[in-house]
Amino acid sequence: SLDKQCAAAFTPTLYDGLDLMIATAFHSVVFAIQAAIPLIAINYAPKVHRLMTDIGLEEYILEPHAWEQAPALVARVLANHDQLVVQLQDITRTLTNSARQTLEIVRTQIETSVVAPEGRRGPVVTIVVIGSNSDHDNQTTLDSCLEQTYENIEIIFVGSRTAALSPEISCIAGDSASTLGEKLNLAAALATGDYLSWIKAGDFYTTDAIDYLLQQAAELDCEMVYADYYTVDEHQRLCNAHVVHPSYKLFRGDVVGPCFLYRRSMSALVGSFKTESPLAAYDYWLRAQQVAVLRPLHTRLFYTMTAHRSEQTPQAERLTRRHWRAGRSWPHRIIGQLLDTTLVNARVIRPAMGLLRKVRRVLQ
Repeated sequence: SLDKQCAAAFTPTLYDGLDLMIATAFHSVVFAIQAAIPLIAINYAPKVHRLMTDIGLEEYILEPHAWEQAPALVARVLANHDQLVVQLQDITRTLTNSARQTLEIVRTQIETSVVAPEGRRGPVVTIVVIGSNSDHDNQTTLDSCLEQTYENIEIIFVGSRTAALSPEISCIAGDSASTLGEKLNLAAALATGDYLSWIKAGDFYTTDAIDYLLQQAAELDCEMVYADYYTVDEHQRLCNAHVVHPSYKLFRGDVVGPCFLYRRSMSALVGSFKTESPLAAYDYWLRAQQVAVLRPLHTRLFYTMTAHRSEQTPQAERLTRRHWRAGRSWPHRIIGQLLDTTLVNARVIRPAMGLLRKVRRVLQ
């Protein structure tokens, strides 16, 4: 908000071509080191001095009160730029290898000291994988499903068969289905799971995601759970972390996100996916909240390469809500259309939500 030329959203590509970083927070020191960007670290806390000293870059520490030394430090960094880039690359490589070795030791200790439970075969979970034209993306997602700690999983792949497709995966030719709703309806006819979910090619789960989602669905005694998630770029580098909102906010937008699990019983109540709806998934959640309990989980279990929202998303959501209200009573349609207008949203809904948040903070 201070610099109009600054990008509205963070992406790792913002580091490309950066000559140096003046790091004002510890995480920015870490990011600069990982990205091999020469840096000056503001020594606002002991951890900054400790890290820079441990990696041999103590001469590029700037004390908060010594601001007049900044120009000389900047000149020194730029003069040694190429050498520093090579040094930071070596540091990152060394630290990464050290972390991997440590994690391998921890993994070995866990595997040798903990007896794995036998016969962990609870309800069947069906995961529908929406394939793409990229074999790499398809395989990344399928591997993520196959490597789950939960055992009793049925995988249905909708798309062109690939050479790397495992025999335990069911494949549906999705060429005849042009929309997400059509593909999901094809898969639903084949699915046998007690719980259902779907995932797009290129996205992937943490290894215990299904196990945790299933456990929480049982403990919370609800028809559906959905979780926080990360966005990543094509190199699987983290771009952002996303927090999902309560389901009552569905009337304003799709708050569910790409990581979820729901019971087949809910599917029977909601029915098939509306192929004519602009956003088939959002339409499905709108109908689901009327007949089921949807609970958010604030644990990040998922990585997606697709931004959940774009500039076109609000308009598509507005059209989806209009389509969803088409079969409802006229008072509901009129109220819904009023709530969907930009004026009412700016003058009524946002101030009301802000007031509710203030009241909640006072009560807490």
